[in-house]
Amino acid sequence: MQITLAAVGRMKSGPEKDLFDHYAGRLRWPFALREVEEKKKLPPNQLKDREADLLLGVIPENAFLIALDERGKEYGSIEFSQKLEGWMDQYSGNIAFAIGGADGHG
Repeated sequence: MQITLAAVGRMKSGPEKDLFDHYAGRLRWPFALREVEEKKKLPPNQLKDREADLLLGVIPENAFLIALDERGKEYGSIEFSQKLEGWMDQYSGNIAFAIGGADGHG
């Protein structure tokens, strides 16, 4: 059982990283952060496709994948924790969250 957060880009040192580390350390499940980045300059649609390939390449094969999007459904803390536990039970415990690049998911 593991939670994977796959994200386009690299987290820099600073207050956001400190807060991330604090909350990641409080999780009771194994947690992995996988950051990916395409260095080549590509047209937006090609870049989205390439970033999608990179994200999928770092997500465990058997994981239930949740694509995070600014237009997606929002959950409060309690509702989210209940949803997460349900996903863990239903999908063998491996959950992956994907954060796309600036242009969204491919």
